[in-house]
Amino acid sequence: MPAPQVTPNPKDGSRARRAAKIRQCSTCGRTFAKTDHLERHVRSHTKEKPFICTKCGRKYGRHDTLLRHQKEHLDDPSVLVAKEQHRPSDAVTVSTSQVFASNTAALDVTASSAERSQVTTNDASVDMYQTNFNFTTSHLSGGLDMSLDPFSVDLETQFPSWLLDSDLHNGILDTPLVATMAELRPGWPESPNTTFGGTTSYRPVSSMKRIWFTANDDCDDVMPQSGPTTPPGSRDEVDDSYRQTLTQSLQIRPMKEQTALPSADFLNLCVRSYFARFHPVFPVVHAPTFRPSKANSMVLLSICSVGSLFTGSVHAVRQGVQIYDRLHKAVLGNWDRLIARGIDQKISLIQTAIIGQTFGLLSGEPRHLAIVDAFNGTLISWARRSATFKTKKIVGLDLNVSSAELDKKWREWARNEELIRIALSVHIHDAELAAMFHHEPFLRHNSRQLPVAASNQTFMAVRADEWRKAYLSDPSNLETSNTTPASIDEHLDFDLLAMPNSSYFTAYTVLEGICASIVETGLNGSTQSRLDEILTTLMSFHRHFLQESAAWEADHMDMSILWHLAFMIMFADFDLLERAIGRDGSELSAEDLHAVTLWANSDQARRCVIHGLIIQKKLENLPLGFEPAIHVPRAMFRAGIAWFCYTRFGSEQNGGQRTTATAESTEYPEFKLIGVNPALLLFQASGYKHGKPTTTETNASLSGLTDLLRRIGHWEIARRFAAILGALLHDEAE
Repeated sequence: MPAPQVTPNPKDGSRARRAAKIRQCSTCGRTFAKTDHLERHVRSHTKEKPFICTKCGRKYGRHDTLLRHQKEHLDDPSVLVAKEQHRPSDAVTVSTSQVFASNTAALDVTASSAERSQVTTNDASVDMYQTNFNFTTSHLSGGLDMSLDPFSVDLETQFPSWLLDSDLHNGILDTPLVATMAELRPGWPESPNTTFGGTTSYRPVSSMKRIWFTANDDCDDVMPQSGPTTPPGSRDEVDDSYRQTLTQSLQIRPMKEQTALPSADFLNLCVRSYFARFHPVFPVVHAPTFRPSKANSMVLLSICSVGSLFTGSVHAVRQGVQIYDRLHKAVLGNWDRLIARGIDQKISLIQTAIIGQTFGLLSGEPRHLAIVDAFNGTLISWARRSATFKTKKIVGLDLNVSSAELDKKWREWARNEELIRIALSVHIHDAELAAMFHHEPFLRHNSRQLPVAASNQTFMAVRADEWRKAYLSDPSNLETSNTTPASIDEHLDFDLLAMPNSSYFTAYTVLEGICASIVETGLNGSTQSRLDEILTTLMSFHRHFLQESAAWEADHMDMSILWHLAFMIMFADFDLLERAIGRDGSELSAEDLHAVTLWANSDQARRCVIHGLIIQKKLENLPLGFEPAIHVPRAMFRAGIAWFCYTRFGSEQNGGQRTTATAESTEYPEFKLIGVNPALLLFQASGYKHGKPTTTETNASLSGLTDLLRRIGHWEIARRFAAILGALLHDEAE
């Protein structure tokens, strides 16, 4: 009987081929699939570091690490100070021309390269590891001394030495687990920021247009056709069939779901959340005298829609969106009938629209933002028809009356104050939309046309007797004139000295108006004289309203953050920067690429990102229960975009000259006014070195802003902004 034929298994051959390719270490017997893995493992036994820097003698296990190190020799020698600190056997001494006294007013980084290179090793020198200063955020809350020398910063307390040196033991990755992971997923996705090769290496995120916070014009949703576009058979006559089609096209489309309103308990919860969390940052309704009634039923529903954002429930937010959608359609369908009624109905209608507009701004839905932008002109028209812009502050009241008469005057005053705050809210929305959509504002923004609101203490008084005390304690209420403070110079848009210090809501509106004026000036072609005028106005605003605010603490309606945002808008074209990161698609035109590159290497870019860094530091020190004003998420988002474009499109060399920030290049008046050293802030954000930060340092700052946007407040627009910045970091949108 013949022997059975054995069919060779093709897998045996592949196993044999793999076995033949296995490399074995002669020292420990470990096997490796690749030659380079074996070579790195062998060096782990011999401690051999074959790649040596010819300039400083440093040794590296990989050639690419050596190349990155050698680039530092081409930079300012002062950069090497931080790198030399990782050597435990060396003590670094910095010459007296480099070290600053702790009470110096500004960071002196203007020493020449020769002076900065006087870094010697001496056993008797002062060890920089023993420095007493640790630059952490805890110093910010206690009053940060921004005049400290950056070379005295102990980098060991900031980052581990292996992260700074990048000289990892090469054998640490030669493990079976890492090799298995690489085999399981050979095409491991990398961040768009993995390499830092200048402006030509960056390509905007392809899906950025899809995740943007505004609705795209080229929407894929196709509306079903209702019938033929022209009458069949004749251009001059319409038959019955086409008439029926026209009749159907004029019918209002019903909502998809006609659900009942939520329970009374849910509505009460939303009302409480609104007045507890949202009302302090946007006070437009007089809470002590507000009572649900038939006249203000729509105001109540609009309040519930905003209050749903603070309940912490996804289901509640969904209910709030449904209330907003239904209420908006009801207002559009009945506004002519409502506005023709009495003054109470008019005020309720406008208050409903204002609160609804605010919900649309903060909901994070691109569809809602499109509605808000389109509806803004209608709201302005309603406010004009109700003469809210002409409302004057009630001053000189005689409050030595009976309790019943006092209560009546209080309610009349509250109704007049609500009209004033309606006018101010319309200006705020107009400014926010102009800055968000990069278009001209509808209104003319200046302080001479604005009514003056009462102080927070007077407006928030819960009883008539408390209101009387607050009213009489405010000197601006005792004036005999019943006119809005007018400017001494009729050509001056913002006469801040004529505004009372206690009217923070008016001051906030004025600051929003300054931002809108900056946007309008940029669109119409800004001149140096106009920029100088705006700069002078901003400096005067800080002296008048923000001088008493601590540098790193919360203030009234977060006006200091808006103040820094105004400078950012002045020194950067954010319409250009948004296109550069992919807002309109992944293809960036040559003109935009050239423009954003020039900006990233300019002095204005440094000035802009420093203001963004201050915004980030300020927000990092605010308490967990802090509820931000409506402009705060946009300020953080703009700070992230500016930082990304500054580091991504900027270069280390600009026309043969270094772009390192020096004391002269950061001597700006606004930073002197607030007592902050801008050079030190930029030095810290750049990884405690001069020059542009690396990819790791860029992503570290950007991830910090992204995390803040995800955690701060209850605005869904903040989460939308965080998703966009996250896409820049990790391409999360793919």
